[in-house]
Amino acid sequence: MPIYDLGYRHWKGKPLAGERRWWTITRAGVGMLVRRRNFLILLVISLVPFIIRGGMLYAFFFSEQLHFRLPPFFKLDESFYYDFLKWQLFWIFVMLMYAGSGLVANDLRSNALQIYFSKPIRRIDYLAGKLGILGTFILAVTLLPGWLLFLIHMLFAGDGQLLQQKAWIAVSILLFSLLMALINGMLMLAFSSFSRNSRFAGLVFFAFYFFSESVYGLLRVISRDTNWAFCSLKNNYLRVGEAIFGLPSSFNMPVWPSVLVLSVLGAASFLVLYWRIRPVEVVK
Repeated sequence: MPIYDLGYRHWKGKPLAGERRWWTITRAGVGMLVRRRNFLILLVISLVPFIIRGGMLYAFFFSEQLHFRLPPFFKLDESFYYDFLKWQLFWIFVMLMYAGSGLVANDLRSNALQIYFSKPIRRIDYLAGKLGILGTFILAVTLLPGWLLFLIHMLFAGDGQLLQQKAWIAVSILLFSLLMALINGMLMLAFSSFSRNSRFAGLVFFAFYFFSESVYGLLRVISRDTNWAFCSLKNNYLRVGEAIFGLPSSFNMPVWPSVLVLSVLGAASFLVLYWRIRPVEVVK
C-alpha cells in the first residue's frame, strides 16, 4: 500500500476581507435567534402596530368608499411616522431584554472569547458583530416597516410631486431608527459585559431604564416642569426624535441636553465594552 505525505500543505482558499469579519458574528447570531420560536412570535407581535398604521393609511385614502368618517385629529403628516416609531420603543426594549442580555454574558461564562480571539479578529470586529445582531432586529421593527408605510402612503397618493416634497420623512425615519438601534444596542451590550449571568444583565438594564423614568417622574412632580426630561432615557429618544421630524417639542427643554446625554451614554458604553472584552482574561 502506498504511503502518502500528509505533512504541511499551503492553504489555497480565499481569505475574507478584514472589513467583513464582523459579519460572520452577526450572521451566526441572527441565525441562532430566528430559530427560536418564542423570539419569532415576539418579532411578529412587534409588527402589529405596523399593521394598524397600514389600516389607518387605507382608511385615510378610501374613507369615502368605506363610508367611514375619520376623527378630526387624524393627520397624515410627519407626526404619523414619528408616533409609529415612538411606540416601537417598547418592543425594542422587550427585544433587547430577550435577545441582547446574553450576547456578551454567555461568551464570558463559557470562555468563548478565547475562541473568538484565536481567530484573526479584533475587539472592534467582535463588538461590531454583536451590535449588528441587535441592530438587525431593531431596524426590522423600526426602519423597514417605517419605510414600507411611507411607500404605501406614496402609492396611495399617486403623486410624484408629493414624493419629492415628503422625501425628507424617509430620511428622518432612517436617522431616528439608527439612533435607537445604536444607543440601545450599545447600552445592552455594556450591561451584558458586566456579568456572566444573562438574567442578571437583563435585570440591570431593566432597572436602569425604569430608574431613569422614576427619577424624571419624581423631579417633574416636585418642579411641575418637564425641563428634567433629559433624566429619562426614553424621553431623550423622544426629544431627539421630535427634532429629527421637525415637530414641536412636548418637553419644556431644548434638544441639546438629550443629544448630550445620549452621546455620553453611547461613548461610555463603548469604553466599557472595549475594557471588558479582552483577548485574554487577566487574573489578579
